[in-house]
Amino acid sequence: MRDEVDVTPLFDALPGWRWVLPRLEPGGEVTFRDRAVPRETHRLGMEQPIGQGATVPTREIDVFLVPGVAFDAGGARVGRGGGYYDRILAERGADAAVVGVTVNAALVESVPVLDHDQRVDLLAVETGVRECPRP
Repeated sequence: MRDEVDVTPLFDALPGWRWVLPRLEPGGEVTFRDRAVPRETHRLGMEQPIGQGATVPTREIDVFLVPGVAFDAGGARVGRGGGYYDRILAERGADAAVVGVTVNAALVESVPVLDHDQRVDLLAVETGVRECPRP
């Protein structure tokens, strides 16, 4: 979305990686498609792959780059309220890494956490990347 960090420069910086992008389907499910699929603007304002081509199962993804409105040092995050990333991350493979991608200004002392909330393992901000030790 417009106020989120643009990660597309990573596509060229890490050319050996397979990049997939999320798509919010009409029923509310999130699917993933190859970044080469043409894109469209969703009604909520984010750019996403169009609804064609093969989907990539969540368990096949090794690293998730996750946006958020706010993050704390323990990896808790506040999203936009739909729970989309919490549901996605609950289905990830056991070895998949989760990286919160944000700006320093979005780091806060504490984020409230519910039982279903999924934490990030690392935080990537403009000043570097740091691990998120579990509380």
